[in-house]
Amino acid sequence: MPRQKRTANSTPEELFAVSKRTRRGAKHVEDERGLYKVLQKEGLAFRLLDLPLELRRMIYRFAFGYRVLHITFHREEHPEYYRVYRNYWRYAVCKCDVATHPTLSEFAVGEIWAGDADVEDTQGCTRWRHTIPACHFEESNHRWLKGARPHDWTKIAQIPREKVHLSLLRANRQVYAEARDIPYTLNIYAFEDARALKRLVSVETGLSKTQLGLIRNMVIRVEPKSERMHDWNRWLAGSRDGQPERLDALTGLQRLQVVVSLPRATHDVRREPGHWTDLWLVYGLLVLAKLGVREVSVDTSLCRVRRRTWPTSEDEEAFRARDEVVRREAEGYARMLEGRIRGPWDEGVERQMRAMEAQYLEAFKGAFWMNGDL
Repeated sequence: MPRQKRTANSTPEELFAVSKRTRRGAKHVEDERGLYKVLQKEGLAFRLLDLPLELRRMIYRFAFGYRVLHITFHREEHPEYYRVYRNYWRYAVCKCDVATHPTLSEFAVGEIWAGDADVEDTQGCTRWRHTIPACHFEESNHRWLKGARPHDWTKIAQIPREKVHLSLLRANRQVYAEARDIPYTLNIYAFEDARALKRLVSVETGLSKTQLGLIRNMVIRVEPKSERMHDWNRWLAGSRDGQPERLDALTGLQRLQVVVSLPRATHDVRREPGHWTDLWLVYGLLVLAKLGVREVSVDTSLCRVRRRTWPTSEDEEAFRARDEVVRREAEGYARMLEGRIRGPWDEGVERQMRAMEAQYLEAFKGAFWMNGDL
């Protein structure tokens, strides 16, 4: 007598309740619905290279670009040689806390600089000239410092900073060839310390000449009458031929932004010679005219008088008057410095810079940071 054929269970619950036969039945039922390959992932793999080139480029931009990279200088003792220090640079992605900029995304500043920003997402700010890093160069605004105690630098130094995940470039040669330039062309390199830029362009510890030529966007933050400004002046204008080593390798630089902030109240800057808007205090920045950057911007939005608790209305009026004076001075200072950096470099400009350098060295002859090490 022939064996009676057994019918397969009809519902998915009954199909998955039995082992082998039900698995084949489940495959048959789900094949009819077109869901088996999606649910079981059998014979189906998401291939990045199957996407059109336009979509792959969009993925590459958000994976490797549209970010502000803070380049910092670090010095540590050599592990093998006593009292021998090695100087190097490292970077971290600028990620602000939500409380600082609740409406700006992580890629907002980079999209504005690249011209790919949406007006509604960035509060109508579509011009890169007035768009500085969202953190305003304040460490406390970064998300990685959330929960850290102020002035506890030993713990803050151990907090991991976010990096650009470049491991995707190791997938295969085609992905590497399509996306290898994006980390340099679409990111914004931000510097506060001249020593960091010096190590980045150096032959020993820096990028290659080809990589330096791919950098398109750069931000430099300066503070007149400060030790860091002295480092910028000495490195930019103190080298041979008036140009630092390998700075001319930045041949692809298209946008340069100089962010100026008021001198901090760490010492009595009013007793020091010169006003913070005097050009001879930042004479080293004139060397940047040699780079021949197409677009130059000097932002002075950080040059504002800090608000305090004013007990009377008269003090509030005095604060507003003082802030208005500083704002006008900053606007004139930005136009003057921007014109000098954008202008051509010739022998007359070099003689002016050397005269400013002599005036600067004479004015700050007794400063404690004049003989520091770069």
